Amino acid sequence: MLDSKSGMKPGDYLFIQFGINDGSPDCDRHVGVEAFKESYGVMAEAAKERGATPVFVAPLSMIACNGSTARGSRGDFVPATLEAAKNNGVPALDLHADSVALYQSLGFCPIPGGDVSASTTGPVGEFFCDDHTHLSRSGAVRIAKVWPTRSASRACRSPATSARRAARGGIARSGRRAARAHPAPARA
Repeated sequence: MLDSKSGMKPGDYLFIQFGINDGSPDCDRHVGVEAFKESYGVMAEAAKERGATPVFVAPLSMIACNGSTARGSRGDFVPATLEAAKNNGVPALDLHADSVALYQSLGFCPIPGGDVSASTTGPVGEFFCDDHTHLSRSGAVRIAKVWPTRSASRACRSPATSARRAARGGIARSGRRAARAHPAPARA
């Protein structure tokens, strides 16, 4: 992927997401928050060296509920992703917040039986496959449709592009939308 001959080229975007397995100390791939942020930085630097634009993606939330309300599930790794983006001058997509909002809008909570398992039926059982984390094909398609409409279009809009559009008198409204994403800070 990072091989400049057959992989990444100048002008490409590299979407980087960690955090699904990192949050549980019981997982053999678990890392602490500082190592997690450092890993994002390594990937960002590699992409930038090849002329690509790295975009950090906060981890997808598993389905978790407080009664009838969907809640986030990735703990410190979500703000760590957003902080790593800021520290590395990289845009970030908050797929975690977008997935929680989607679960809420689909009425997934409360989960029949309390958790997702192989025997879970209905919309939740169709969205996830046998657990509360991994998506079925139809769930993956729904999550993929969230991205371009909510997060990606905001995060991948460069501050320079937004400034040019605003200078032409065009889109103060778009600038507000971009501010709700987690844009990279301006470089000196």
